[in-house]
Formats: sequence, C-alpha cells, structure tokens
Amino acid sequence: MLKEFPEFPLRLPPLEEQRGIAATLGALDDKIDSNRRLQHLSQELLRATVNAELQASFPDDMKLGDLCFLVKDKVAPEQMSAEDAYIGLEHMPRGSIALDSWDSAEDVGSQKAAFEQNDVLFGKLRPYFRKVGIAPLDGVCSTDILVLRPYETIDLALVATVASSQELIDSVSASATGTRMPRASWKDLSEWPVPALTLGQREGLSERCNPLIERMNQLTDENQKLAALRDALLPELLSGRIRVPEAAEVVSSA
Repeated sequence: MLKEFPEFPLRLPPLEEQRGIAATLGALDDKIDSNRRLQHLSQELLRATVNAELQASFPDDMKLGDLCFLVKDKVAPEQMSAEDAYIGLEHMPRGSIALDSWDSAEDVGSQKAAFEQNDVLFGKLRPYFRKVGIAPLDGVCSTDILVLRPYETIDLALVATVASSQELIDSVSASATGTRMPRASWKDLSEWPVPALTLGQREGLSERCNPLIERMNQLTDENQKLAALRDALLPELLSGRIRVPEAAEVVSSA
C-alpha cells in the first residue's frame, strides 16, 4: 500500500490559484498575528501602569487575599455541554495574562472548576511556568487551576498583575508542595503582600486598565472567529467549491 501511495492521484488547483489561496489564507493569519501583537502591547501597558502605581504607594499593608477570593464552584461532567468552554493548563501561555485558546467541554470526563469572564486563572501545577491569565469568557477549567475573583471589579488589573508577577511566582514556587509535581496553594497566594492603595488610586487604575482588558477580550473573540473562518475556507478553496475571488470577499467582510 505504501509503495502505491506516490502514484495516488491528487487533484490540485492551478499554480496561480494555489498562490491566490495561500495569499487569502495568509491574510487571515497575518491579521491573527497582528491581533496577538496588540494583545501583548496591551498587557505590557497594563502591567506598567499597575506597577508604577504600586511603586508610588505605601509600604506593604495589604495582602492579595484582601483583594480577591478563591472560587470553589465545581461542575460535574454531566453538567457540561458542547457550548461550554474548557481551559486546561495546555491552553495557557507562559507569562501572558491574555488567554486566547480553549476547547469544548463536551468530552470532559471529570469534575472541573467553574469560572466567569474576568476571573483570574492561576495555574497551580508547576507554578514556575507562570501560567496566569484573565478569563475572556465563562467556562470550566482544570482543577490544577485556581480561580481567583476580585471582590471589586475595579481591582481586576491589580489582582492579575500581582498574581502574575515574577516575584510572587518565585515565592510560591519555592513553597510549592510535591517533588515531581509541585503545586502552589491558595494560602501562600493569599498571604502575598501588596502595597496599600487608596480607593481613589484603585478607581484610577480601573479607569485606565479595564479598557485594556476589554480590548484584549475583543481581540481574542476576533481571533477565534478569524481562525474558524480560515479553517472553514481551506477545504472549500482546495476543492474548488469556492474560488479565490469569492474567498477574498468573505475575508474582507469578516
């Protein structure tokens, strides 16, 4: 069978059309990459804004646990559906608070933790991987992820920045339990000192940073739609059911 494979007939569009297909799909990939760069710039601006405010504030008078709490809601497999988003540690990029990947919870076979949009997800397994991000939608996640929810929405950027800081990650990694599979604890996270900010400072941070978080979520949503469009177009273009000019019109209207 393998010897016959090289002789298997393969129908391909003309070379010029192949180039057109590559250019059309490449335009979608370029837009996705551009959105990711914008997300990166947004989160770097968010971190810089929060850190500048913290450096100009009072000495450590607060703790992270004063700003957020651990969500303990669990969801059984039979309560999940194809419409529910599932985030595992494999979906969380290292060092990025912008989360833009997830799967369907349809085939999840064990109990998971529930989260809501704008909760902060903290990967507790091998915390030195620095997998901490802001949830862009509601869903369920691995139980190796701690779900942190700010008491006040104005503290979202503050909680996300502190929880993902290298200093906190280094500290909780040093105290993580387990030799082969170390796990961070909420207790250690909640005790992490945070410089005290006045209500006015926290509200000011919210006004400057929450629009950045909203923009990151919008870019994530756009990238999901662009990736779905790209994946749907590919077989249609290769089969000839859609020609390159028609695909270009679809892309321009996306």
